[in-house]
Amino acid sequence: MGEVPQQSGETIATHSGKPWGFWGTMGFAILVLLLFFLVQTLVGFGFLYSVEYESETGAEQTAQFMMGNGLLLAVATCTTGVICTLTILLLARLRRGISVGDYLALTMPTGRSFLLWLGIAVAVVFATDAIRVLAGRDMVPEFLVEAYRSAVYPPLLWLALVIAAPVFEEFLFRGFLFRGWMETRLRETGTILLTSATWCLLHFHYDIAELLAVLALGIVLGYSRSRTGSLVTPLVIHALVNLLAIMQVALLE
Repeated sequence: MGEVPQQSGETIATHSGKPWGFWGTMGFAILVLLLFFLVQTLVGFGFLYSVEYESETGAEQTAQFMMGNGLLLAVATCTTGVICTLTILLLARLRRGISVGDYLALTMPTGRSFLLWLGIAVAVVFATDAIRVLAGRDMVPEFLVEAYRSAVYPPLLWLALVIAAPVFEEFLFRGFLFRGWMETRLRETGTILLTSATWCLLHFHYDIAELLAVLALGIVLGYSRSRTGSLVTPLVIHALVNLLAIMQVALLE
């Protein structure tokens, strides 16, 4: 059969089935996020038990300790990354009439389009870093600096931030959510803005300036997914951005 062009610039075979609709996609995404927070909570409690953390310590101090501990961050991120990514693959597999690869756009982009969006993403990151410096702020979040200092096993933290986190987040936001919402009235622009905004919610521990930078990057990731028709593009860009961030922290230490 022939192929029909989509507004996003990608092509989908006419015999391909449809993804879950808007509400189905949102409902399943909420379940994935609930699973994400449940697993992170269980890992956190297990970590506190293993290090014999003082139970009399206040809730706020405990939360700060957990968020700033690099070893806990690495273990929790790797664990949730594996479990939640497999869950997303299962949800895509359960939709009949469409393959997992088609659902999540697991195809290779063309070299030219990939390099174009990689360059745009690098420019946006450097621009946001420059704005932060001019505003007298650190280029990397303080919590990441503290996490690196308490990582115990730095390679595990690198694995968590450069591989596990980008894979899970891109599979969910620019993969599962993107495809499910793209074929609704949201279309390209609405889908990109909504997925970027929901992605920001996952970074609730950031301050407003950092959230704006995340939102800007999310929009770039969304357009790179749409215009190249491949999840590989935002995934590689996301991993590269995280790699640059942790390299900056490593050089400061």
